[in-house]
Amino acid sequence: MARRWQRQLCGGQELVVCGGADKVIRATLEGTYSFHTEHRGCPVFRRRSPLPASVCGGGSSSGTESGSRGYDVLLYFWEDASSPRLSGWYFGPEVAGDLVWAFRPSRCPGQAPPSSGWR
Repeated sequence: MARRWQRQLCGGQELVVCGGADKVIRATLEGTYSFHTEHRGCPVFRRRSPLPASVCGGGSSSGTESGSRGYDVLLYFWEDASSPRLSGWYFGPEVAGDLVWAFRPSRCPGQAPPSSGWR
């Protein structure tokens, strides 16, 4: 099932992520993200805080339903030369980890994660 994620760049280094069809995934991913580090020349963003429901139009309550279960929530670009279909933006608790909450195929990372096309 495809998910549409909204994002807003604030000051160049902060993202606001809202939306998603699945309640647990939405509670896990919605929030404010800040630049955390770089991986292979691309930014890695880390969720700083969940958002109140009023910000995302009824999304996360206060972050109490988070499906992240204490994990960090990262947003990062991964390029896989051996399997280009796996290249793209990922939400997960660690860069290149086995656990992934959402994925957006992409060949070029650009400067900011895309706002649509997430699965």
